[in-house]
This record gives sequence, structure tokens and C-alpha cells, in this order.
Amino acid sequence: GIGFTMSIFISILSFKGRVDIQDEAKFAILVASAISGFAGYVLLKYIGKKREAEAED
Repeated sequence: GIGFTMSIFISILSFKGRVDIQDEAKFAILVASAISGFAGYVLLKYIGKKREAEAED
């Protein structure tokens, strides 16, 4: 989303002329986004199972 795009944009502006640091920043942003997406998936699966168990009671 917008947070991902702005993070990359700001890192490019911040490290102008330092391609090596820009690449590290892009990689870190990508990894953080993947971890965030996975954590959200796990959380939603857990909440879904919890609600399903409550509905059966």
C-alpha cells in the first residue's frame, strides 16, 4: 500500500547517490512487509478459529 511505497520513496531520497544503501533499504522494507503480511495472516487465522470455536459452544 501507501506505507510500502512511501517507505521506498523516502529511502531513495534519504540515500541519494548511495545505491548500495538504497538497495539495503529496499530489501529491508520488502522483508518487513513480508513479515507484516505473514503476521497479519496468522493473526486472522487465529481469530477466525477462536470465533468458530465460540460459535459452536
